[in-house]
Amino acid sequence: MKETLIGFDARLAKQAYVEQRWNAKIRSTYLLKINVTWPLAVDTGVWPSVFEKEEATGSTAQDFRREVIGLWSRLDDMSKVLRDNPTAKQKGATVIAVSVMTDETIDTNNRWGGMLEEPVAPISINPAWLLLGYDVADLDFISGLTNCGYNSEEKSSLTETWNGHLNKYGLFSAADEAQSFREATNIRVSEHSPFLVYGLYRVNNE
Repeated sequence: MKETLIGFDARLAKQAYVEQRWNAKIRSTYLLKINVTWPLAVDTGVWPSVFEKEEATGSTAQDFRREVIGLWSRLDDMSKVLRDNPTAKQKGATVIAVSVMTDETIDTNNRWGGMLEEPVAPISINPAWLLLGYDVADLDFISGLTNCGYNSEEKSSLTETWNGHLNKYGLFSAADEAQSFREATNIRVSEHSPFLVYGLYRVNNE
């Protein structure tokens, strides 16, 4: 598998949304590891972005990337908007970089066009960035790990199998384990397939 950096975002601080979003009922339905205090995901329905679609600014290429996959192509551009946006500052953003794991069997062209051929800036993962974990989500970033509910039978079986492989954020610690979960999720939630493995990295240390 090849890991490719695909863009950047700024996500809400824990205190800004967790109590409202992750009550006991939702945890029981959507989380395999229900004692996670701060569930993270590439999915903005799970971990909201500080940016709204109408706030997209910058070059045409950047706007297109945000329109298609909801990520900024240039970290510097996004950081400048954050600095100049009092509302974003007040929300206590966590700046993240997102990568995707692909090989020749995974075709992203139907949804993303040639997006992966267009480099982001910076172009590669900085060793100083903190790996938060790996998510499994579809091409629209809907997480098959934390946003495709589990019935009671699935919950029991999948929790027994995968709970020990999930970190404190409810993400996979290892890419190969996420790949195995991806294969199972392509079958379990076939209407959203193909699912991909995404890496989430914290760029700032706030």
